[in-house]
Amino acid sequence: MLTILTYFDVVESTVHMIDDMAGHLGHPLMLKSKTLAYDGRGNFVLRDLSHVQDALDFLSGRPLYAEKWVPFVKEIVPEVDIGAGLVIIDPPPGLLDPAETQ
Repeated sequence: MLTILTYFDVVESTVHMIDDMAGHLGHPLMLKSKTLAYDGRGNFVLRDLSHVQDALDFLSGRPLYAEKWVPFVKEIVPEVDIGAGLVIIDPPPGLLDPAETQ
């Protein structure tokens, strides 16, 4: 079974709203922009609540969502060719089939 990440739309870009989401998602969490987010420019890793205002300033003026943190182990989508409709994936064992082992 493929696990879908937990995320919440940021209705208000306020410290209180992000604090509430962190209560559900834990720390760290990823605060992401829904627009202008290419090349990591729309992401802010929020390791603790002392940096919420920094995150909101960095992502200012954009619609946001908060996503549960998943530690990066390796790139699982090494190639995407939109024109050709091609996506190559290289998932680690067990990601798509839990019965699969290393």
